[in-house]
Amino acid sequence: MKSLLGLTILTLSLSSIAAKNADPLQFVPGGQVVQVKLGEYLVKTPNGTNVELEFTSIGNLDEAEGDFIEKDVFIPGPGLKTLKEIETLVKGLGYTPTGDWSFDTQILGRKIYEVDAMKDNLKWELTIDATDGSIIKEERD
Repeated sequence: MKSLLGLTILTLSLSSIAAKNADPLQFVPGGQVVQVKLGEYLVKTPNGTNVELEFTSIGNLDEAEGDFIEKDVFIPGPGLKTLKEIETLVKGLGYTPTGDWSFDTQILGRKIYEVDAMKDNLKWELTIDATDGSIIKEERD
């Protein structure tokens, strides 16, 4: 029982460190933090949409997601494609983004976007490398 209590306290402590080290507005310029809970932030973009950001226990960005790719603002950092660049890439491939998107740091550190889109009246989920914009996977949804 003591070890469970200790683990819970450690988890909460690490989450509070993440909250202190994380700067969600560097990823959503011009945004406003509207909610914070255990390393997760809800940020209102300048366009009035919401982007959810999740940070690791040491304050590094782990995940982000939103519902309006054409209005959301998200800049993941140096050397990575912005959400706007990913939207342009998806459109250039003949897809129409349908709104939902996510950004994720995979286990080996690879950064990816997942974007919902339509093409030829079919729903697709595209997995895109955030570094070079290459398509990793195209899957019918």
